[in-house]
Amino acid sequence: MHTQDADVGSLIQKRKVLSNKEKLSILLDQVTPQDQLKDAVKGKIPKHFKRNTIRERHGFEKELEYYKLGYTTALSEFNIELWWSQAVQFGAFLSGDYKTGYCVATPRYGKSFLCGIMSNHFAYEGENCYAVGSTQEYSGIIIQHAREILVKAHPDVKAMLSFDEKDVTSVDKRLKRGLSSFSSEGFSFRNGGKLEGLSAGSNFTDPSKIHVIGRGGNMFGDEASDISPIALGHMGRREFESDDGRKLIMYLISNPRSLNSFYDFMTNEELADDEFIMWLDVVTAMEEGSIKYTKEELMRSQFTITEDSIRENLLCEFPTDRSTFFDAPPDILESFDMNTEGLDFFLGVDSAYKGADSIQVTITAVDKKNHFTTIDTKDIKPAEWIDGITAIDIVDKIVTIANTLKVKAIGIDSGGGAHIVQPLKMRRLSGQLKCPVYDINFGGKPTEIKVIAKDPSAEYAFNRRAEMHLMLRGMMEAKRVSFVRKVWDAISRQMSFVSEIQKPEDRKVKIRPKAEIKKLLRQSPDELDSVLLSIHVAELFYLGGS
Repeated sequence: MHTQDADVGSLIQKRKVLSNKEKLSILLDQVTPQDQLKDAVKGKIPKHFKRNTIRERHGFEKELEYYKLGYTTALSEFNIELWWSQAVQFGAFLSGDYKTGYCVATPRYGKSFLCGIMSNHFAYEGENCYAVGSTQEYSGIIIQHAREILVKAHPDVKAMLSFDEKDVTSVDKRLKRGLSSFSSEGFSFRNGGKLEGLSAGSNFTDPSKIHVIGRGGNMFGDEASDISPIALGHMGRREFESDDGRKLIMYLISNPRSLNSFYDFMTNEELADDEFIMWLDVVTAMEEGSIKYTKEELMRSQFTITEDSIRENLLCEFPTDRSTFFDAPPDILESFDMNTEGLDFFLGVDSAYKGADSIQVTITAVDKKNHFTTIDTKDIKPAEWIDGITAIDIVDKIVTIANTLKVKAIGIDSGGGAHIVQPLKMRRLSGQLKCPVYDINFGGKPTEIKVIAKDPSAEYAFNRRAEMHLMLRGMMEAKRVSFVRKVWDAISRQMSFVSEIQKPEDRKVKIRPKAEIKKLLRQSPDELDSVLLSIHVAELFYLGGS
């Protein structure tokens, strides 16, 4: 199968000895000179793609057919000329041959711009369309591009935005002023079509933050590399949300920032007949004409300041440093019966103050055979934090969950959650909370009783954080822990960036700093921390009771 690698643009060759800057220099020598490329209406027809499944499967003539359809439609409806690869993707959807498309492209390619054109067209045709961003801000960018595109659109298109088909002038004025009817929230056409902006909830797992759930319509998603597996899963089921059973469009485009489900889509070999992949890099952009640098200018550009910038923006490669720390295959359950006799429940709470990170709560069950199952994880932090009120509301939620499930103990991160720990312990003292609370310091010493007992997860751990990660790894290897799929989907990507960093002469195991993991993930690994707490507190409870 295709395994993306940054070795001079190849998807299958691997060479670890070259730096990204060296690979870029070699790759740029492969650019076909402009005078040797065929003309497109705008720019040239690129020879080089990292992956172009339309050309690979059906040949250049079919690609040309899609190009003509996409180019002429964008020009006639919106007075816009598209680059070759943009027009081909648009045309593939217009033809009806394709319903799903994935694209990796260079910066300044016009990712949200292309989403705006395609969503505008299908909304104009009377269909429900959603501009999906990893956050509400990104979806707003697509909507803004769509509005700017409509300013230049053909009068027939503008007329569909007004209840009075002759009132194009007033539509023009409102588009240019950006009044509420054409705001970042979207707009509607007279024939029932609409374009609405949705947030995919970034990498959150809380359904209340994932606005794509239950939406029936074509979905055009920007910055897909930052969207959680749960949100992508719901976007992928958009055909089940349509009123008439039709399969609807899903288009995802992004820079290759992280190893999430979008990476899996881009490297998938088992594509359906109505799916395509378009994977560009800097050579494609230079041949097409959207990047007009020489090799020397590009090698001196801002994009070559760091190795990571070269990888992401020019080589268009996903990061390849996925860790093998958790290398045992997971035991994943589709569901779990919480009414099974003899279960003990435990709660892990990873808390952060105010706007920092989420407040993640995970439920883990332990059965009579001492087998652990992480059942559910949820962010209970509200969108707005009000001093003196929000913390108490959160404590109330934790107490309700704990008492309802009759949990044996709660484990909470004491390093970032004193505003939660203290009132939670007061609830315990007052009798309102029926179980003990263990405040666990990730940066503290390993568990003393486990060190004395020579438990390897504690004996060889540099701190409590390392101990908990070693504990989970050992349990996975021994098949003593299972994950309900929702939990696994939330933590699997976070686990892939956990690694050991100690030097060969060090006796104690150290884990990659959380700050570094946050940088790689572009989010905090709150779900994984919460899972670790829910399992570790069960250990502590059984070792020492309440």
